[in-house]
Amino acid sequence: MIIIPLEKSIDWKRPPLVTLFLILTCSAILFGVEHYENRKYAGLFDFYFASGLPRLELSSYAVTLYDEGEDIDPKSLQQLLNTDYRQLDEPRRHFLQGMLLHMQHNAGFMERLHHGEIVTADNDEFRHWQVQRKRFEALTFDPVNKTYGFTPKEHKPLTFLTHMFLHGGIGHLFGNMLFLFLVGFTVEMALGSTVYLLCYLLTGLAAVSLFWAVNPASEVPLVGASGAISGLMGLYAGIFGLRKIRFFYSLLFYFDYVRAPALIMLPAWLANEFYQMLTMPDSNVAFIAHIGGLSSGGLLAVLLQRFSSASIDTAYLDAAKRDEDKQQRYRQAMQFLGAMNIPKAQKTFQELHAEYPDDRNILWQLYNALKHDPNSTEFYRILVKILSLNDIDAQTLKQLNDAFGYYLKAQPGKIALESARLRHLAILFAKYGYPENAEKIVLTLLRSNPELADLDKVLFAVAVAWQKRSNRTKCAETVTLLQKYFPKSQMLYQAQLVVSANEF
Repeated sequence: MIIIPLEKSIDWKRPPLVTLFLILTCSAILFGVEHYENRKYAGLFDFYFASGLPRLELSSYAVTLYDEGEDIDPKSLQQLLNTDYRQLDEPRRHFLQGMLLHMQHNAGFMERLHHGEIVTADNDEFRHWQVQRKRFEALTFDPVNKTYGFTPKEHKPLTFLTHMFLHGGIGHLFGNMLFLFLVGFTVEMALGSTVYLLCYLLTGLAAVSLFWAVNPASEVPLVGASGAISGLMGLYAGIFGLRKIRFFYSLLFYFDYVRAPALIMLPAWLANEFYQMLTMPDSNVAFIAHIGGLSSGGLLAVLLQRFSSASIDTAYLDAAKRDEDKQQRYRQAMQFLGAMNIPKAQKTFQELHAEYPDDRNILWQLYNALKHDPNSTEFYRILVKILSLNDIDAQTLKQLNDAFGYYLKAQPGKIALESARLRHLAILFAKYGYPENAEKIVLTLLRSNPELADLDKVLFAVAVAWQKRSNRTKCAETVTLLQKYFPKSQMLYQAQLVVSANEF
């Protein structure tokens, strides 16, 4: 069973740097280690299978396995060993390499080999075997996962930490990094990078400590970030608490989404780990480490809320609920507006605008509600705010043009906006085919602030707009104004070309 929280999406303006760093670090270590060990193993295998050792050692090891009931044919292996290793195809070479590694990790057989019980002193090739075996063992090395993975029976203090950054292969890495990405970025955004990294390391240490306590005699190295990632999952459930969030779950071939309080996922995750541990006792997955991570993550969440609540960004955690409430109130306000219940529509949109002043959709709907009372101070205030917007696209320009018309009606005989804002509006109106209001603005600016920078460009834009409307008279009038106020402007020459082109 798989349960994955999918409540949040990443805000790349504030990326989860620690989560990305952990993913890149684990990935770089895996691929770097694989490259290093592949080169070392290639040299090791080449030497061994050219040394004459296989027919003295591997052939005896095959007989030992056969006597122990293993499914292996010593005669077939002997025939394979009689073939030049370099001439073998890839599958058969891999088979021999696997046999060698299997033999090297068989403590009982290797003890007999070193005591001279496999290749005995009366063997004609005994001296040759001793020399080659010594040379071979000088080339052998412990894999990085054995050196820096956590082995309970003979662990080193450093491996409590280093095991979290090692993985057993690409599949192991991908599964862990996927969960780290899906869960980690949310926890990092909620706790902040420093507290998040500290919690990641602490839950990883708790996970490996529980694994050590339960399996103190194990000689199998523990590697992987899953204990720490389980800790993040426990933290996720704990800090979200009873807030309802969206989860993806999969049970065999069935999958779906469900909204549920985050906290109930902690016992569900724990139960799933216990179930898998009991039903799959021979699995290589360290379920007990996952349990340690989940439990410690939940405990850390409780401690943070009790003693360091300021470190938890509750606004981030409550964003989904606030957005849902916002959408519900917005729909209600639109219903009021549709039913012509103007006072309630105005009141609801005003409250929404006060809470979300940067939401343009709410701003425009407030404007639409206030249009029913065009003489009010609030209508004029919102109108000015709309006319002061930046980054207006072509789709909303018609609304802006209409709003400017209302503005002129509300302020007959004067345009009280700042000159720079009026210049910007005039260029927009001219560019997108509304020369009437553009002309009103430019005439106002010529009277009030003829020295305003780039006003000649505004006049040229208005002339072009009238040309596109096929209004020769208005175009010529605008060019005349340009000649009157800016006789030395380069824009005048371009405007005269427009008139002389006679494209009406």
